Amino acid sequence: MEEIVKQSGYLKALVEEDSLTADARIENIGQLIAAAVDFERHNPDANLREFLASVTLMTDVDRWTPGEDKVVLMTVHAAKGLEFHTVFIAGMELGIFPLLRALEDETQLEEERRLFYVAITRAKRNVFITHAAQRTRFGSVEEMTPSVFLRELPADAIEEIDLVPKSSIYIPDVAFSSRRGSAEGAEKSPYRRGVRVVHPFFGEGVVLSVRGAGDDAILTVRFANGETKKLVAGFARLKIVGG
Repeated sequence: MEEIVKQSGYLKALVEEDSLTADARIENIGQLIAAAVDFERHNPDANLREFLASVTLMTDVDRWTPGEDKVVLMTVHAAKGLEFHTVFIAGMELGIFPLLRALEDETQLEEERRLFYVAITRAKRNVFITHAAQRTRFGSVEEMTPSVFLRELPADAIEEIDLVPKSSIYIPDVAFSSRRGSAEGAEKSPYRRGVRVVHPFFGEGVVLSVRGAGDDAILTVRFANGETKKLVAGFARLKIVGG
């Protein structure tokens, strides 16, 4: 899937477009790749055609009849004009809602804030808002920051529930897969501290640390753009510079 995105030139075109809409589409590509990785993990013998067949273009809202007692999954845009007794808003993290680019432009930030208002007001009774401590994006395990919009909510209207103990360390399930034989990979792992690598999306970087072995190893890589990412070796699609 990553190779298709790379060879198509679509991602490059979005980066060059340099707009809020392009950023949202780049995020969607990242989620598509993450979904493909998860599908492969649960269906190791499946191919791309089977993955695409499992993805429907029709959303829940297209099949939903108002008044039905069921869970409906939709985007905020698709929810406009609808009302529900209870609403769950997921992904309230900086960089997702709002997008990072929106923080640089007050007009764009206000548009994102308006969408958040739309999401909240879809609920007649209760709203559950969730944000992740860590998230896998483009094969990278990233520490996430709660959305700036959460600080704007009235404190007396919120009941905060922390489901992740502060002392816990979350490692995604994908890190425990046994793809291509981890034992053999542990002996031949090419990743070491100081090794220079290239990622198809993040560019060139240097390995700062390696935790674990083989395809399950968690690599901490600092890239030329100053960002530091945690990558799962078996899914990161890294290439060693000069290797």
